[in-house]
This record gives sequence, structure tokens and C-alpha cells, in this order.
Amino acid sequence: MHDRVWVLCAVLVWAQYTQTGDQHLDYVMTLAEDPLYITWNRMDKMPKEILKGFQLQMEHYHLATQGDLHHLNSKLSLLEDKLTSSVTKVQAQVKEETLSKLTSMEARIKDQMKGLTRIITSNIDVFLSIETYVTKTSRNLSGLLDVKEDTRNCTRLLSQFSQLTKTPETVNGSGLEAYNTVLIEETVQELRSAVAQLRESPAFLPRDCSDLHWHQPQSPSGVFQTYPTMDPKVAVAVWCDMGQDGATDDGGWTVILRRQNTSWGLTDFNRTWSEYRAGFGMPGEGEWWYGLASLHALTYRQPYEVHFLMHDMELGYFEAHYNSFRVEDEAHGFRLVAEGFTGNVTTDAFKMEHQGRWPFSTWDRDQDGWQAGSCALQYAGGWWYNNCVYLTLTAPYPASLDRSAKTIRWLKMDNLQTLVLDDVTVKVRPANYAHRFDSRLPKHA
Repeated sequence: MHDRVWVLCAVLVWAQYTQTGDQHLDYVMTLAEDPLYITWNRMDKMPKEILKGFQLQMEHYHLATQGDLHHLNSKLSLLEDKLTSSVTKVQAQVKEETLSKLTSMEARIKDQMKGLTRIITSNIDVFLSIETYVTKTSRNLSGLLDVKEDTRNCTRLLSQFSQLTKTPETVNGSGLEAYNTVLIEETVQELRSAVAQLRESPAFLPRDCSDLHWHQPQSPSGVFQTYPTMDPKVAVAVWCDMGQDGATDDGGWTVILRRQNTSWGLTDFNRTWSEYRAGFGMPGEGEWWYGLASLHALTYRQPYEVHFLMHDMELGYFEAHYNSFRVEDEAHGFRLVAEGFTGNVTTDAFKMEHQGRWPFSTWDRDQDGWQAGSCALQYAGGWWYNNCVYLTLTAPYPASLDRSAKTIRWLKMDNLQTLVLDDVTVKVRPANYAHRFDSRLPKHA
């Protein structure tokens, strides 16, 4: 019985083996993982002659490809050599042409410079004449000499210089090109423009009346044009006190404030900050204020003195003088500095409550020391106020002898009396001007 069972098992195993084509069990289990197993199986069953022919074709194709690659490499090497050679030639040509052009340009510039040098050398007398004119004109600008003839000479010299650019033999012989000619002509044009400005500008720029008096001591008092900032475009008309006849050493005063009642009428001094800065009124015609900016321009350059001449409606004339007077710039509020008081008015009201600490004040710029209000509004005029009461020369003109009224006044401390002023002149000039002027008088004898 057992023998029969073993024989049956053997038969079943042999039958299964023959159905799988004698494949190993492990190989069968990989079918699901390798989808090309059929192709490999068929290739394994192909005749060896076919496989050998396929192998020979692949080897032939490989050899052909290698040959093509070698041929292509040879062509690329040849092209590279040609390109390198071409670049080298171009570089050499560019270098040669650049050097040639630079050499030519350098030679041309040298020729032009030589030509310009010949022009300058051959016409040195023209340039020396121009230099002489400039020197002479500069000297004349320090005085009141007539420069009309000098201006004509300068014009003539410029015409000669301009002619140099129009003379064919001079230009061509020097090797100058059109570019150089244009430069020279432009220079000539600039010189002509300078001459035109010289004609239009005043020959003498007096900074103040002392400059005018120094050069023309016999001139009568009157209105003159001055230039406090030394800018020829900014002239300031001012009344100059040139002194009394026969006493010219007392002249040279620039009148910065005038209060009086004349046929010209009264001037309103209740003005804005900008008006006090620039000045207002008509010098020589009634009342006027010189201007804070001009005062600063004068007094910061050198020491100045200031003189007050005042008339009380009842008590007569009073004077006050300060040996040192300066107005600072606008950044400091045109602050006042005054020292060295003398005079027959017994109170130093100008310095005592006004100078040093307090800037200038107007109704639209209150900078005084009165905490309860504005002095400029209270007294209807701009001034270097502290607490208002000591000195108000820009207040309204007095209508009557009322010493308590808020009009033009100067406080006298000896009897606590306030001067009611109906005529005021405030004038300035450089300190020690009279002494310097006297020292030069013998030269005019």
C-alpha cells in the first residue's frame, strides 16, 4: 500500500516538472518582478548564428561612430587655430592703429601749442597793456578817478586781441585749428562782457558817508548812494552829514534815523520786522530809517561811533555820544552793543536798558523783556526794547508837550523827567574817523 502511494507522488511531480519547461522554482517566482523575462527567454533560444551577426553589426557601428568623432575633433581643432590666428591679427591691427592715431594727435597738439605760444610771444605787448590797464583800473577803483578813458583803452586792446584770431597768416602759420580759434574768440567775448559790466558799474563803491567824505571833503551834505555790503547791485540811498562849512573834519556821518515834522509830512514808524530790516522812508525828505541789515553790514566790519542830536519841545537841544556802537546780525536779532557814553543829557538811556541783552523788536516780532505785553505795540514803533520806558525814538511824533504821552522821548534820571522830542538825528561813522581825517589834511594844503 505504501509503495503505491510513493509511486503516485512520483508521477505527479514528474508531470508538473514537464509542464514548467524544466524551470527552477526560484526562477518561476521572479516572473512577476521581471516583465522582460519572455524576451530574455526568446533570445536564449535564438540560434547562435543570428546572435553572432547582431554582435558583428554592433561592433561595426561602434567603429564607424569613433571615426566620425575623430574627424569632427580634427575640424574643431582646425577652426580653433584659425580663430586664434584671426583674433591675434585683429589685436595687432587695433594696437597699431591706436598708436598711430595717438602719435598723430600728440603731434597735432604740440603743433597747436607751439602756434599759440608764438601768438602770445609775438603779441606780449598787448597782454602787458591789458595787465597795466587792470592794475591802473584797480587803483582807480579805490578813489573817484575818471575811468572813461581807461575803459576806451581796454576796449581798444580787446579789439587788437580779437584781431589775432582773424589774421589768416597768424592762425594758419601757427597750425591752430578751428577749435583753438573758437576758444580764443570765447575768451574775447568774456572780456568784452567784463568791460560792459565795468561801464555799468560805478567806478567807486563808497561803503558809507565817511568814504565819500574822505575823497570829497568839500561836498555839501545831501543824499548819496552807498554800498554797505560792497555789492555794486545793492545801493542804499542815505543822507550824508558832511559837516559845517570850514569844519570838514566834522563830516562823514551816515544819518540812520531822522525824526522831524516838515512839509513832507510824518512817516509811520509802526512797521514790520522786514521793513525795519530793509529800511524805509525817503532820506532828505522828512523822516526815515536806514535799515538794520545795512547797520550790521557797516558796524561789524570795523568799530563805529554813534551820535544823537535831540530837541525837546521846551528845554532845547541835547546830545548823547557813544564811542562804540555795533549791531549784530539777524540770527542774533540785530542785538545792540554800545559803550562809552558822553553828552549833556544826564542819563545813558540808550545803553542802560536797551543794549547787549535785548534784540530788536517790532509789532510782528516781539523780543523785548516785558513779559506782560509788547513794547513795539505799546509805543507803535520798532526799537531795542527792554521794559519800554527809557528811550523810544521811533514812537509817534508828539502832538503836544505831554511828558507822559507815549511819543518820541528820552528819560532823564536826574529829575525823572522825560524829554519830549520833536526833532531827532541819529548818525554813525567809523570810530576815530575825525582823527584819521585830520592827520591827512596837510596833504590837501
